[in-house]
Amino acid sequence: MIVYHGSEKKIERPINKGSRKGTDFGSGFYCTKSLLMAKSWCALRNGQYVNKYDLDLTNLKVKEYNLDLEWLIFVCYNRSNIDISIENQDYDVIIGPTADDKLYRTVQNFLDNVYSVDETLNILNCMKIDKQINLVSKKALKNLKFLGVVELTLKEIFNIKENEMLNLSTLNNKVFKARRTSNKDVYYIDLQEK
Repeated sequence: MIVYHGSEKKIERPINKGSRKGTDFGSGFYCTKSLLMAKSWCALRNGQYVNKYDLDLTNLKVKEYNLDLEWLIFVCYNRSNIDISIENQDYDVIIGPTADDKLYRTVQNFLDNVYSVDETLNILNCMKIDKQINLVSKKALKNLKFLGVVELTLKEIFNIKENEMLNLSTLNNKVFKARRTSNKDVYYIDLQEK
């Protein structure tokens, strides 16, 4: 499968310990099947290179998450070291929705017991969320073949940043509607007590 990674540099040989701390799926090399998402990652972090790879998942242990409570707990665990045990199966690759910075406010409100589980998932499900792929193991990185790099122009970077600002305005309206129609029964604190 073709995957992309947005960066401030060309990366022919990625390492799996290069990600920032507190990322959605833990340490690893993050990429996506969406060229647009990779361009956005790149532009919003002041990078300008989109690296292109071919990823072969043959013989790799893969975990794929959906946008549900299991995913939410896993992301919270990795981003905040929450006090809930999760099952770790030593996966080579983890695939699932991206809790990027604009969504993380919602996840943080869940952790702060402002939003219930239902509110949080309703809000997240009303957003356009792409999937990310985290190559966790060295074995996974060996299955990644560098194909080339695309350099973003300053105009592309400006347009991406401008679109993100417009999307935030629309997103705030969707969040308000999603909260009004949500069940407010179970909060993060309730999950800790189980």
